[in-house]
Amino acid sequence: MSLRRCIKLRQGENRKALRVGKVEPETTQITNPSVWVVVLRYILKSLTIGKKLLQPMSTYKIDVPAGPIWSQDEAPAKANAIAAAHQGKWTGQWNTVVEGEMSVVELELPVTKSGSNEFKTDVLAGPLWSNDEAQKIGSVIAASYGAEFTGQCKTIVEGVMSVIEIKYTF
Repeated sequence: MSLRRCIKLRQGENRKALRVGKVEPETTQITNPSVWVVVLRYILKSLTIGKKLLQPMSTYKIDVPAGPIWSQDEAPAKANAIAAAHQGKWTGQWNTVVEGEMSVVELELPVTKSGSNEFKTDVLAGPLWSNDEAQKIGSVIAASYGAEFTGQCKTIVEGVMSVIEIKYTF
């Protein structure tokens, strides 16, 4: 249902609800509060899919390696420890990906980390050929760790491996 139809229906319910002459929609002014309620309901309904309101994503889910998990009884202890280390929550899901060697646990992580504590560390970044390249790719690598790139980098093995400094906030 269009906004115009929605307002007309409301106008039919209460003739005093909309006091607008024949003007273009861009210049229409709605001064009656009951019409604003209708307009706001329409906007909220337009932003809804099913019963879930569309909002910017505040969390996301990923699978994180956990070593072997042998049973459902063992999973919570390992998964919750891994979730705490990643500043997230375990969703209750886990899966064996290599029999007897590797399982993954599903974590829900916040998009934006918050807190007043910080920890900086170096992480492997592959070979970086220049500081300009590091500045371009550093934030991507840091994001893969759930951290922020500090702008610092150094080569640890010429032509083979560099590290970048990342900052965790918690």
